[in-house]
Amino acid sequence: MKMKWIFIATMVFLISCDKQGPAGPAGSNGSNGLNGATGATGAQGNPGTNGTNGSNGTANIKTTIYAVAASDWSTITAGSTYEVGFSDTYITDADSDAVEISLSTNATGPWIALPLTNIIASGDQMIFQYENGQADVYYLYTAAPTSSLYFKVTVIPPAAILKKTGNGTGSLEN
Repeated sequence: MKMKWIFIATMVFLISCDKQGPAGPAGSNGSNGLNGATGATGAQGNPGTNGTNGSNGTANIKTTIYAVAASDWSTITAGSTYEVGFSDTYITDADSDAVEISLSTNATGPWIALPLTNIIASGDQMIFQYENGQADVYYLYTAAPTSSLYFKVTVIPPAAILKKTGNGTGSLEN
């Protein structure tokens, strides 16, 4: 019974004490919790500024269309080779310019690039050559063409030609 009274007295003492003691030292941090769910997508941002304009392309590619009548062909070798020539001032560097010649029966095309075979008659050929200021088309057959034709001469200067570098796997450069 004495124990009972000691217990009750201790309890009354502890309950009636209203003073708080000093705070103890801080405990260590606990481990991080799990990541939360991804939040909603935000509003779209403002458009960026335009990029810098690229350099201008080469405007020096020149094209001239020549009309050739049947009577314009000159005989080089009777029965086999006929020629028509064009004075073309855009061909200024025959060693470096790229020159393309195309053929049509109409001044607006469609165009077919030379050299050609079997174009007007079976077994015929049409080829060309050029030098500074001049382009020549040769028709190889038993007779010259008998109808009007149109030739488009395109001259591409060296600055506009992409040159391949390396061993076939390289890049293209201007």
